[in-house]
Amino acid sequence: MDHDHSHSHGHGHHHHHHHISEGEPVEGIKTAFWLNFLFAIIEIVGGILTNSFAILSDAIHDLGDTAAIGLSFVLEKVSHKKRDKNFSYGYKRVSLLAGLLSTIILLTGSSFMIYGAIHRLLEPRAVNSAGMFLIATLGVAVNGFAFLRLNVGDKANVRAVRLHLLEDVLGWIAVIVGSVIIYFTGYTWIDPLLSLGISAYIIYNAALNLSSFTKIFLQGMPSGVVEEDVKKELAAIRGVESLHDIHIWSMDGSYNIMSVHLVVKEDLSREEISRIRSSAKEVARRSGIMHDTIEIGYCNDDCEFVDC
Repeated sequence: MDHDHSHSHGHGHHHHHHHISEGEPVEGIKTAFWLNFLFAIIEIVGGILTNSFAILSDAIHDLGDTAAIGLSFVLEKVSHKKRDKNFSYGYKRVSLLAGLLSTIILLTGSSFMIYGAIHRLLEPRAVNSAGMFLIATLGVAVNGFAFLRLNVGDKANVRAVRLHLLEDVLGWIAVIVGSVIIYFTGYTWIDPLLSLGISAYIIYNAALNLSSFTKIFLQGMPSGVVEEDVKKELAAIRGVESLHDIHIWSMDGSYNIMSVHLVVKEDLSREEISRIRSSAKEVARRSGIMHDTIEIGYCNDDCEFVDC
């Protein structure tokens, strides 16, 4: 996995290996978008006709997903634009923005649903359980089909869309079970209860997403990278006296970046320095870091923090 053009001078500038993989499931994402969108409309109408809050909260979920899928589709395209004079890192963060926006949409929608469902629990109303059953069965079919269409690719974006669809299938199975129970028992309070369950689940996941987006926006340590381990490996390179000013962060949750200052003894040959630099790059690649800036300085450079 080494996409390096090891420049023997200064820094490795390589900003272009995050290629969209061949046969990227763009078609699958399109299908998922239209299915979700049309189905969300059917659900809103169906939810109103059957008087079912569970179906309405699933409609919110689906609309949120539609927005998420649409945004990730458009922004996926934008995020592959190369760097330009305004954005030296390219547009990779755009996909984060998509995730953030769709998460906010989901949070807002679910909050409204919870408010309504609590209202409904306090004064239950009749629901059309047979109608609920039909819509939910259709829901399992539609989302199941979209999920299978997307069964390709391992990109974070695509994985997220698949997860959305899988959650939808599970949500619908819950509604099917609920509608059957209501049909046989007449316990209409099961409907707002399902709605609360679905909304709580959406909010829980949205909160997890928000915390990971926040970490990336605040340039936190990328998940899966342990700073201490990277430091140890860099310090172990033959010829490295010490290191400081190490920064590791992520552009979009998958494209990780590091900058570090390695201190070496002054009498090293150019070959030695070149070897140290390529060993440092290898450490970066092994640690899942795709872009690095490795500065090499000497012990008597009087740079701050030098400890030799």
